[in-house]
Amino acid sequence: MIRNGAVGTVRQAHVEYAQEWATSPTPDRGKGAIWRRDPEKVGRTSTTGDIGTHAYHLLHTITGQDIASVRAEFHNCGAPKPMEDTAYINFHLKNGAPGILWVTQAAPGQYCGLRIRVWGDKGGLDWDQEKPEVLRYVPLGSRNRFSSVATAMESYPRRNV
Repeated sequence: MIRNGAVGTVRQAHVEYAQEWATSPTPDRGKGAIWRRDPEKVGRTSTTGDIGTHAYHLLHTITGQDIASVRAEFHNCGAPKPMEDTAYINFHLKNGAPGILWVTQAAPGQYCGLRIRVWGDKGGLDWDQEKPEVLRYVPLGSRNRFSSVATAMESYPRRNV
């Protein structure tokens, strides 16, 4: 839909990935998750490298753009640990559009909260992995919304690129 012009020129993008497993002192995923908190095994980053990569990949795939610049803050919002469990990353896409990439593994109640919102000069899209069959699309100045990915895709068929 973005490649076909449904939102027009991308003017801003927000992507997030929220989980809860690093909130408590012991991972609720059992021994299999302990390596994620070990700098000897994963390097200098935890959450940003673990789920931030998925958020970035979704952003890049949906917008078709690379990130040109970043400014990031890393935090430990859950149980004390030697690495971050939360990151706030402000970025600019190649076309200059600003955006936010937020990732956390210290958000109680969040299982796999990968979400993206993209706004352009002609409309906006909103998709959440926890409700994957729903794609919210609102053209500028309209109240029309598609309630399913299939309906939205039928309205904006693929074109040869």
